[in-house]
Amino acid sequence: VANFEHLLKMGISGTPTSSGGQISFVIPK
Repeated sequence: VANFEHLLKMGISGTPTSSGGQISFVIPK
């Protein structure tokens, strides 16, 4: 979840998706 907070601090907006119990971010281009 540290990565999630890190992305928020960097101001990166993405769609959090759960895959295999892991949280990955899909950055819309």
